[in-house]
Amino acid sequence: MTTTLTRRSSERTQVSVSGSPWIAGDPFATRFLAQAAAGIDWAALTPWIDALDTRWDSPAPLALYKVHLLAHWLKLDAASLEDACLANSALRAFIGAPMHGPIVELHLYRQYASRFADAGQALGKLVAAIELQLIDRGLLPPTEALRGSRLESRKHNSPQPTIVVPQRLRPVAQAQEPIACRVAAQAHETLPSCRALAVLVWPWGDVTMVDHRIAIGRDSEYSSFANHLRADGKISRRHASIEPTESGIIVRDMGSSNGTYVDDQPLGYTGSRTVPHDAVLKFGTDLAVELVFIPA
Repeated sequence: MTTTLTRRSSERTQVSVSGSPWIAGDPFATRFLAQAAAGIDWAALTPWIDALDTRWDSPAPLALYKVHLLAHWLKLDAASLEDACLANSALRAFIGAPMHGPIVELHLYRQYASRFADAGQALGKLVAAIELQLIDRGLLPPTEALRGSRLESRKHNSPQPTIVVPQRLRPVAQAQEPIACRVAAQAHETLPSCRALAVLVWPWGDVTMVDHRIAIGRDSEYSSFANHLRADGKISRRHASIEPTESGIIVRDMGSSNGTYVDDQPLGYTGSRTVPHDAVLKFGTDLAVELVFIPA
């Protein structure tokens, strides 16, 4: 079965997953997950969790049980669940993962896959106890609540994101940089003769060297970072571009709905700006990326 993940009425992105239907932009679905997260008393579930920890000889992170709940409720395998969570801010929030970037808990869940498979009965008791808690709080059992949604379907083939991470950033030479460069840096200007390596520092910790044109957006055919940004509905499918030049880094808005900013200054619709110094680039309302110049 195919799941449609809706972010805004003007922009609909569909993700193909196997299992129960799910609409990420549906107010019911978002409200249900928020209520379920608040309605689970994990402290009261200690006996069931302790039984699993004893079986495994080591405690599992609580986030893994949250991931397993989603897999159980949505009837998704690990790969399909990761695809859904990458595109869905409500699923990310339920797990406790940030809105942007890879979801570490999903990688860990795959590592625990054999343990979870071997503990089927004990794990089932924990899930049953959780669902009874939700029923006591007036929430429908998730497997019932998620049935009956009418969905559109489309085959989705998005490539895995390619993150460019320099193996080693070249250290600053022991000799001091030219005085003109130091003066320019103090004035927040960069002269063309002052060579520097520009990098982007993403909020999830990765570093990308700006030695080529970099596209920012949720369209996987446009941006290699689309998978890490899909859950943020404030980022357009083709939001912005970042490109190195002799005079600095050109940041260009590609007609985004929620704007592109350099140090909180808007570029304007389809506007651009050459950035010759360290700055914070903001795309939409929530994604802030640091642009850093490293003297080479």
